Amino acid sequence: MKIIITGALGHIGSGLVPFLTKNINNADIIIIDNLRTQRFNSLFSLPSDGKYEFINSDLLNLDLNQQFKDIDLVIHLAAITDAAASFKNKHEVENHNFLVTKRVADACAHNDVSMIFLSTTSVYGTSKDIVYENRIEDLNPQSPYAKTKLKEENYLAKFAKRNNFKMIICRFGTIY
Repeated sequence: MKIIITGALGHIGSGLVPFLTKNINNADIIIIDNLRTQRFNSLFSLPSDGKYEFINSDLLNLDLNQQFKDIDLVIHLAAITDAAASFKNKHEVENHNFLVTKRVADACAHNDVSMIFLSTTSVYGTSKDIVYENRIEDLNPQSPYAKTKLKEENYLAKFAKRNNFKMIICRFGTIY
């Protein structure tokens, strides 16, 4: 199985790559990361029995249609994160994250590749004790980062329906 993980050297990706190596036999894992988070140690601590390729690139500059040929799955983690800091770089977060997600989805659909998209529970904002993922009234994103993630979710849901595109959206909680 050939898997691409975008943003694979971030907090979640640096744990996911070794997990997949140990749990999927003979997986070829292609790591795409622009090293913005400077997590170089994630590259040097990969399990030695895995098969990896590392591509140091921003997804806005890479030919994704070519890169996604003969791939089975894309796990899309790449994003400018940090909800609190996103107030200072609102336009960069909105433009970069949305455009990257759109490009990844387009390339997946073009190459008939399934996609897993990681969103965030930040789309709920400060809310009641119990939230229901399918109720719009429970969505209350309070940061530019969370608003952009919700915009990406909405885009992907419509895109998947229009293009018979196989993907899933996961809302992960804040890691502390």
